[in-house]
Amino acid sequence: MKRTIVVVLLGTIFNLGQTGAVVAKNLSKGLVDTTTIRLDVNPVNNIPHQAHFTSASVATFGLLVKQLAPSAADFPAISTVPGLTFQYNPQLQVFERSSSSLGPVYVERPQTLGMGKFALGVSYLSVSFDELNGKSLDRNVKFRGLGHNDCCLGPPSPNNPAFERDTADLLFEDFELRSHVISFSGTYGITDHWDVNVLVPMVVTSMFLETRQRLNNESGTNTHFFDVATQQRERFTRFDEDKVGVGDIQLRTKYHLYGMGGFNIASGLTLRVPSGDEDNFQGLGDPTLTPFFFARSGIWAVRFSC
Repeated sequence: MKRTIVVVLLGTIFNLGQTGAVVAKNLSKGLVDTTTIRLDVNPVNNIPHQAHFTSASVATFGLLVKQLAPSAADFPAISTVPGLTFQYNPQLQVFERSSSSLGPVYVERPQTLGMGKFALGVSYLSVSFDELNGKSLDRNVKFRGLGHNDCCLGPPSPNNPAFERDTADLLFEDFELRSHVISFSGTYGITDHWDVNVLVPMVVTSMFLETRQRLNNESGTNTHFFDVATQQRERFTRFDEDKVGVGDIQLRTKYHLYGMGGFNIASGLTLRVPSGDEDNFQGLGDPTLTPFFFARSGIWAVRFSC
């Protein structure tokens, strides 16, 4: 999961960005603005320089984003049945914890609650995205030698005019993307073999990003600057933002097909509603319907979903 959201981050450098601290409506826009190299207007021809530097490596990351971005907000859901149970004692008029456990929180079990029974569950998950393929993103993500696009004098005309030989560097100085997820779950037994469940996640997403951008005057033409008046060729950009919202709500149903001698089989469906904000990495952006199948006996369990 760390790798997935990191790839979403790297894909934003298709457009390289704005100076200083960035104020954004959502985290996705903040990523783009923080990693976009936007140059000052050339006083000679009054032409603004925006998104003039790119490379094949940036394009490769962009393709990965399209494939992996949907799973960026795909947090594991807790089981439809609770890990602990409580029973009401009419003599003492209190709820007492039962002696047995129904299983791990994140592992589904084929058994159902039973007709008329209702279960509530709450889980907390904290995930930090600060590594890519086992390497820290602090100072380890570098895009050097981003080439100038072929913009002038009737392309194709490589390095003509001469300022097209200039390059740019984009370096990640610091990065952290953390998600705190509190999931509320409720399950009701319609029959002894049929359960329905609703899961509502509340997500707090925090992002901090610092980049260093550098322009390389390899052509010697003194054309590209972040600030023409001061002839600034290096700068830092910073983004620090928190977002709170509801994640993708899940509606689940499960039917217990068979149970005998400790061996149990169940099947069901999960409908994921796109209620989470995709731009803040809190939702998938599209509804999904996933069938699943469970089989469990003793200490082993099998789950199939598609």
